[in-house]
Amino acid sequence: TKMSRTVITNKEEYTLSHTNKWGDFPGLAHTFFLHEPTLVTFSYNIILMASVTASELNSYLCTRFHLDENELIEMRCITDDVCNHRTNTGVSTLHLQPGKHSVKVQYRAANLTFPPQSATSDWDAALISITSHTSPLQ
Repeated sequence: TKMSRTVITNKEEYTLSHTNKWGDFPGLAHTFFLHEPTLVTFSYNIILMASVTASELNSYLCTRFHLDENELIEMRCITDDVCNHRTNTGVSTLHLQPGKHSVKVQYRAANLTFPPQSATSDWDAALISITSHTSPLQ
């Protein structure tokens, strides 16, 4: 077995929008190539801080994952106004055909105020993990 793993992280400071419209999550997109049919596991993990005030009820952060411009519905996630720290995750394993593939995470947020997020803090994370179980990722 030729297992191969790639982790894509957001290494730059970024600010998120709270306009309640879908957009690409900064830094969480990747394109790769497979030479043969391959079993691949995808996961994403986003941990960040968001502020909620009493006037901002019904706040949430939704995330979704796209493979080759198609949403993988099983990887949807939402966190609401229970706390100021948000953790959104998703995981899926699929058989993919040879060729070029692309992945990305999108988000939609409402009634939240996001401070600038830093990938160097000890509580913040934004990443995609791609694990090929039978063929190297390129």
